Amino acid sequence: MTETMCSGNGGGEMNGQEIKGIILHLIGCLLIAYSGYLLGTAILSDHGNGAGEVRQELQRTEEYQRQAEQRVGEAAGTASGIAGSIESGRKAVTDAQGTARLLEGNIGRAGAIITECQQITAGVRARGPVKAPAQ
Repeated sequence: MTETMCSGNGGGEMNGQEIKGIILHLIGCLLIAYSGYLLGTAILSDHGNGAGEVRQELQRTEEYQRQAEQRVGEAAGTASGIAGSIESGRKAVTDAQGTARLLEGNIGRAGAIITECQQITAGVRARGPVKAPAQ
């Protein structure tokens, strides 16, 4: 019974292929870790200058955002002013329409008065000249 457990693959012994696979995996993991280390030191080897550039870019971005927000605020103020002007224009148009209706009524009455005056004048002319009373 001890012979079967110690010999072969089932007894806990590893053959050369399995050991070779494990070693290759370990070497691969070490290479990946070393590559990460080299990449990390290459990025940070400028003693934080890369971080300074990123900081400056963030500051520029914040400034651009602030300017954009300011322009949006100005545009909103302009839009509000335009809306107020449009409302004032609407009121002026409504007032002008009311005035036009009043003028139409006045013109109609003036025409009727002129017609009446012409009739009176025609009647006076038809009667002839007025004779002065004798003294």
